[in-house]
Amino acid sequence: MPETAIGLFPDVGASHFLSRLPNNLGVFLGLTGYRLHGIDTVHAGLATHFIPTNRLEEVEQKLVDISNANYDSVKEILDKYCETVKSQSSFSLQEYLPLINQIFSIDTKNVETIFEELKSNGSQFASKQLSILQKMSPTSLKITLEQLKRGKKFDLKECLKMEYYIIQHRVKTYDFFEGVRAMVIDKDNKPQWQPSQLEDISNEEIASYFSKLSSDKELQL
Repeated sequence: MPETAIGLFPDVGASHFLSRLPNNLGVFLGLTGYRLHGIDTVHAGLATHFIPTNRLEEVEQKLVDISNANYDSVKEILDKYCETVKSQSSFSLQEYLPLINQIFSIDTKNVETIFEELKSNGSQFASKQLSILQKMSPTSLKITLEQLKRGKKFDLKECLKMEYYIIQHRVKTYDFFEGVRAMVIDKDNKPQWQPSQLEDISNEEIASYFSKLSSDKELQL
């Protein structure tokens, strides 16, 4: 589920791996919640191997049968059964990469700038993404962009700690409860975000989600 649609943000290390994807795909995926399927994940840089569905059961058994599993033994099996990604044309986002790379730049000033550039672009794809973003929690969008900006400079351990800080603050907010209500419980798909507009959210408010916890509540890694 797109986390920004329920008032949250991409977690479990997403600030580390999304911020490092080529063509600013991580910012695009994190904000819009665009769903990648199968071979898309290889093209995007999220997966190393693509194994067709009809081979999964056999591969699973081969992996289970490894007596002393290590990187090389696992890779040998995956290499044997994976399907070669021959052409970028099979990537669902291929034709939109220049637009994504430009508009969803991790170095962009703020989410408002992304909205403005999508409006100015006017293409069908840009208009669709703008429509999607307008349904997301404005606060979650700003948190997500900020976490990816910071995550690009952090190692994995630092990213996990940062995400832990954010979640401890975020789950106590109205937007999280409202997002879960609208998307998971009542399923009316009509969350009433507070604040409802990007311009009503200050930089100070976003910064507060990244504030460290007391020593007794720190994530121990």
